[in-house]
Amino acid sequence: MSAVLVVDDDPYSAEELAEAFEDAGIAASWSSDPEEALRRGADPSIRLVITDLRMPGIGGEQLIAQLHAERPDLRFIVITGHAGHADDPFTGGREILARFGKPVRSPAVVKLALEALA
Repeated sequence: MSAVLVVDDDPYSAEELAEAFEDAGIAASWSSDPEEALRRGADPSIRLVITDLRMPGIGGEQLIAQLHAERPDLRFIVITGHAGHADDPFTGGREILARFGKPVRSPAVVKLALEALA
């Protein structure tokens, strides 16, 4: 059972961030496949999804929209290498807790996750 699901098409980044959550005592899993993440996001033990925005196939914006439609209780943290670029207008809604640029500093994301899951 995982409280956090990390989704990034870079498996190294996804695994590294999931391990940072585990080190902080937060149950976490990761996926580098957005399609798989859609299936796993239906698990009620998932309470927070950390996702990259730009991924092949289903991007983070679509992933958030689909998961939030199915699970309005889910909250999200966005990580992106394109933060602040003019071609990246996505801001999300109240379900988006924060947006971090890459490379992400895991202590900041873990701190926010701890607060969100409390």
